[in-house]
Amino acid sequence: MGHDRTVQVTRCGRIYIGRLIINLSTVFAGRHAGTRESADRVWLDSLMQYYLGFFGQEENRVESAGPNAFAAKVLAVSSV
Repeated sequence: MGHDRTVQVTRCGRIYIGRLIINLSTVFAGRHAGTRESADRVWLDSLMQYYLGFFGQEENRVESAGPNAFAAKVLAVSSV
């Protein structure tokens, strides 16, 4: 997983890319997150081997990068 840069998540759960402020979560405080520009003014944020989401400067928010690796697994219940 390649990054343009690695940044440390602040105590309040943010990362800074120049003047951009991206709010992630205080859960990641102190960790190093990777970020790379995937399209013009769109950044892909990741932590370890997990993609956290895309940050769009126009929308100023993080959108899901696909299936959430941190989500609880739900098993289907059959009616027997």
